[in-house]
Order: sequence, then structure tokens, then C-alpha cells
Amino acid sequence: MLGNKKKTLSIVYNDFMVSMLAVVGSDLSKGITYQIPLQEGIVQHGRILDPDSFYRALKTSLKNLKIKKYHVRVIVPNHDVEMKQITIPENLTRFDEVDDYIFKEIGKSIHLAFETPIVDIYDEDPTDGEAMLFATERNEVDKIIEVVESLGQIPEVVDIKSLANLRTLEKVMPSYTEKTSMILDWSINEVTMSIVENHHVKLLRTHTIPTTQSDWMLKEQEAHSFTHTLSNHIEMYMDELSHAFVEIQHICQFYEISLNKGMKQVQQLIVLGDHPMLPKITELLRVKFPLEVVQITDEQVGEVFTTYQLKHCSLLGLEMKEASMV
Repeated sequence: MLGNKKKTLSIVYNDFMVSMLAVVGSDLSKGITYQIPLQEGIVQHGRILDPDSFYRALKTSLKNLKIKKYHVRVIVPNHDVEMKQITIPENLTRFDEVDDYIFKEIGKSIHLAFETPIVDIYDEDPTDGEAMLFATERNEVDKIIEVVESLGQIPEVVDIKSLANLRTLEKVMPSYTEKTSMILDWSINEVTMSIVENHHVKLLRTHTIPTTQSDWMLKEQEAHSFTHTLSNHIEMYMDELSHAFVEIQHICQFYEISLNKGMKQVQQLIVLGDHPMLPKITELLRVKFPLEVVQITDEQVGEVFTTYQLKHCSLLGLEMKEASMV
């Protein structure tokens, strides 16, 4: 029966915008996307500084959309993510065994920077003797959970943006795993770099791009879909992008030299995100780096996920994550 179909609401937010995807049942093509611009200072570096204002920003929109009692999925701030590669005993070859082992070892042989961590495990192959652990601080997650509950919704999933992007990328560009790739997720004030080798995330870093909302002009493209245009301090912002390119180069070199003693290197850069200047950024990357640079396009996303665009990649990946109560 229609009334028994599960209702999910995926929420991705940064300093400039809240993006949402509401789905009833399993037909993604009928999902509704919605964006809510944020005033400066409500969210900073992905962390909610003003929960009351964040709550008010979402309340009216959810009421207008008649979204009630949805199971909510959220992304944690990129800056609050710690990643560790874990060696798994040879006798553990199933996903459940690997998960049980890692959770039992946290605080014993596995030490994290957070006193009360929330943990996610990324393990493409449970028989290969290794898995990647991702952790974040529960305090920040508690903020968004409290907002979600105050809005009358049901918290269900906490995820990491880089992992959400990979789920979408595996559908949109499955060939990306044929090379060691650096996935570059660009938003206006940060870029997250994820190096993926043979389905495994090997390195994760986030670089801040200093800017302020006053330098960007907000425009509504269509109902509840917005874009920003850089209108002030353009030269200064382009300099900051150059600094980001230098950081990308440093991370590539660190992966090749420090981690792999020159035996492995990044072979391609894959560009995605919701940055309004993404084509320009891709063009600059092609000039800067002697690597293949691939930008995911709206058309590529739309071929697999009808009615969706590139800026929805993280939302789609979040929607595809298996449910796990927070």
C-alpha cells in the first residue's frame, strides 16, 4: 500500500546552502530536490554554529513540502572526519565479521582522535585483509540530530560526503576504478580530495578556500534551485583557488612519495561538486596538472539518474546508503 512506503529525506549542507532530496518508496525519478540558501554564520566549515537559525531555515520549507515523519539521512562536516586503514586478521572474511572486529577493537588496538566517535566502515572486499575506518565527533552529529527531531522527522543515517559521492560515481562512471583516481569535490569555500585505488579510499583531505557570502550574488535559477555568481574580490578568490591547486599537488606527491615510495601515483583527477565555477576550475586543472582530468557532467548523471544533475551527486549517494540507526 502507498501509505506503507518508506519515506526518506537526504540532507547535505555547507556554509552557503542546504540541499534536500525527498523520496517516497524506491523510485528515485520521482524524488523532489529542494535548496535553501543560508545566511552567513549559521554554518561555518560545515559545522552548525547557530542550531536555532538552522532549524528555522528548514522548518518553513518542510512545512510547505508537507514532509512529515520522514527517515532522515545527513552528511557530517568534511573537516571533522578521521580516516584510518585497518589490517584485518586473515580468518575474518565476511562483512559482518570485519565490522564486529573493528568495533570491538576501538579503544583497544584502534585509537581515534574523538572521545565519542561515530564510526563508518568502508570495505569493498572483506577477504583482502584490510578495511578503511571513518570516524567523526558525535557532538557535531548530535546538533543535526536534535534539529531533525525538533522538525518532527526521524534520524536514520549519518554518512561521509566522500563515500556518498563514490556510490554515485560507481553508477555514473564505473570505469573510474580502472585507474588510481583523486576525486575532487568542489564547493564554494572548500575542496575535498579523496584518493581511490582499486575501490579503496587511501587518502582523504579537505582544504578550505577563504571567501565570504558578501562576495557572491545569489540567484534562483528555477523554483527552489539556486546558484551563486562571484561578484566581488574576484582576483583574490582566484588566488585562493591557486592555493587549492598547490594543496592538491602536495597531496598527490604525498601519496606517491611518502605513502608508496614512488611505486604508485595518482593517474587521473575526477571533478565534481556544486561549485558554480566548476567548468572554469576543470579548465585550470587541465593546465596545471599533467594528468587526465575528467569532469562529471549533468548529462552523465541524468543518463543514470533521470531528472537529476551533477550538483545532486552527494544527495543521490546518501539516498543509496544502507540504513543504519544513528
